Amino acid sequence: MGKPGALRKPSLPGRPWHREFNEALHRLHLRAGCPSLTEMAGALKGAGISRSTIHGAFSSTRLPRWQVVDGLIGCLYPRARWLGSEQEVLHPLTELWQRAMRESQMDFQELAHAAAELQGDLDRHAIAREELALRDELSNLQGALRDTGQVTTEQVERIDAALRQADILAPLMPSIHRFEAALDPLRNLRPPYELAQVIVPLLEELTRLPSTPESQLLVNELSATQDSLNQTGAVPVSVLARLRNRLAEYAPSAATAASTTAAIQAIAQVLDVQGSAD
Repeated sequence: MGKPGALRKPSLPGRPWHREFNEALHRLHLRAGCPSLTEMAGALKGAGISRSTIHGAFSSTRLPRWQVVDGLIGCLYPRARWLGSEQEVLHPLTELWQRAMRESQMDFQELAHAAAELQGDLDRHAIAREELALRDELSNLQGALRDTGQVTTEQVERIDAALRQADILAPLMPSIHRFEAALDPLRNLRPPYELAQVIVPLLEELTRLPSTPESQLLVNELSATQDSLNQTGAVPVSVLARLRNRLAEYAPSAATAASTTAAIQAIAQVLDVQGSAD
């Protein structure tokens, strides 16, 4: 029989980011004193998060919605303040959850097949020195998938750099396109958590100011972006572009100037990442 308050961990083979997120959530629960499901459900009753939903967040193979994770952090963090600031706890869990969300959309078997196909094509053609780096990175990628079942962001960045430097021959283009299509979900693993961090204070500042049609439009766009981050951990490019334009048109007061600038910079970083992946 397990210890009171202890929760079973799910088996998550082939899903390293989900497994790492789940282990981090269990560590937070442990360091908060292992409150029971009933205790946590009582604390989160006002948020509409049920006992079964909380159990699933810890023990199901299904990734929980961000609203549930956010509620659990709010419930557990006050019991474990010695771990550090709330942001020091929230930041890693946010990043791990977002990576797990992307991972759920990733077909690693397809990526391994596409990498092997491209490497085979490179081996069959006379290639220049610039393509040697790409061939090496493809070999490293296949080794990582075979040995660990996962690929790091740094590996993806090295592959992208090698692809940019390579002078690809026309016969290789079909396999290049298939490989890039398989790699795209991993390119989006870099989460826009900086954007989530700057939206909250800007929204709070705007709601404290007298409402105008211009500020209300901006609040609506910020809220839509925040909802997208909460629900999926990502933001469509169209939403980001619209928000960037709205912020650029908005004439901030002295009270919101710093937060507006921070939001514009955070959006630019996310769009740069997504643009480099397209």
